[in-house]
Amino acid sequence: MKARVAIIQAAPVWMDLEASISKLAPLVEAATKKGAKLVVLGETWLPGYPAWLDYCPGAALWDHAPTKEVFARLRQNSVAVPGAETRLLGQLAADLKLTLIIGVNEKVDSGPGNGTLFNALLTFTDDGKLVNHHRKLVPTYTERIVWGQGDGSGLKSKPTPLGRVGGLICWEHWMPMARQTLHLAGEHIHVAIWPTVHEMHQLASRHYAFEGRCFVLAAGLIMRAKDLPDELRPVRRLNRDRQAFVLRGGSAIIGPDGRYVVKPVFNRETTVSAELDLTAIDREKMTLDVSGHYDRPDLFEFILHKETRKRGVSDDPSHEEAAKDTTARIGRVARCRSSARIRRQGWLWKAIDRFLSYGCSDRRELDLPYINELISASDFREMSGTRAARAGWPTTSSTNGFSCDGRPRILFRKPIGLGVCVRATKPHECTAATSMPVAMPTDSIA
Repeated sequence: MKARVAIIQAAPVWMDLEASISKLAPLVEAATKKGAKLVVLGETWLPGYPAWLDYCPGAALWDHAPTKEVFARLRQNSVAVPGAETRLLGQLAADLKLTLIIGVNEKVDSGPGNGTLFNALLTFTDDGKLVNHHRKLVPTYTERIVWGQGDGSGLKSKPTPLGRVGGLICWEHWMPMARQTLHLAGEHIHVAIWPTVHEMHQLASRHYAFEGRCFVLAAGLIMRAKDLPDELRPVRRLNRDRQAFVLRGGSAIIGPDGRYVVKPVFNRETTVSAELDLTAIDREKMTLDVSGHYDRPDLFEFILHKETRKRGVSDDPSHEEAAKDTTARIGRVARCRSSARIRRQGWLWKAIDRFLSYGCSDRRELDLPYINELISASDFREMSGTRAARAGWPTTSSTNGFSCDGRPRILFRKPIGLGVCVRATKPHECTAATSMPVAMPTDSIA
């Protein structure tokens, strides 16, 4: 199967959402006239990447009036999802019969999170639908001044006429678990958006293509010093030369063997395009498949928590259906271990051993949905820190539902006739009852 794709490497009209969308439409149309059926634009193309965080030293000063003015302008020109701008983007994709993937600064109009911006990646298919909405999981370094953290609901690949397509944002390509999530999703084409695709970003993009045995579209932006906000003073080099490049592009297309299909293009606005031979994926899967024959699930276990998006869930019916897919919660369960180990690990596992004697076979998963209904604030008990330490178990007094090593905290209850039941908490489920110190067996979590 052949597929023509394109990366639009061009500057938006910085910090001007309406003008940027007006500039976008003819660029996308020109790419489709050359046969492109999938078009990509770089990180937060609407209304531009906040490079002033890195090139204007005063940007991070506390309560700095010029920075607050710039942030206000960025927020006013950010994209509500869904909203008027997403409807326009969806209509553009439908009219041109293509898949459109674009990075945006996202704002929330009302409800929780209405004062927070997010770095988002939106995917529209050729029927005009927004099929994936991914928020960057962890803003990088200075980005945390303006963006909040995303969630796992957008870590997926979606079917398109060109195959399954997924994407990650910038330094998410150095998050091994995020990469593995999308490798398991079976991408044919991966979209890697960056502010600029310099050498280290090229390495990450090529590594992703090789590891995932998929095509990678690495998309960068173009920005000159003159596009930095007037309110902030840039570093001396950029202040002297207002035509100097801040973001240099570097967009490239990479094959599933890690080699370039189209080499990086720097320092100019252009459309990087290529016809992809998707059968190359089949050939490369022979030697490496990190989701299958080059995986060891008997040694390593992988779990993704797809939490309900708590901040800014839309009331739009078309978005509601997509949101339903994000509400599945993957609970971490305790696996029943051998009786010998249970006896060695004290009162909790002795209780589970009694439960086993009523019919739970070795390594059977406990019934979490039923357990969750039974748990109440008065039913938790804790193991003393001394006893836990003697058993070699870490303890936590954290109030956020997680132990100090980042793993979910375990809460225990013994309902009548059931034995001991185990439940893993997540941050949004924490109550006053979950803030007590609780012992956690390190080898009991699936």
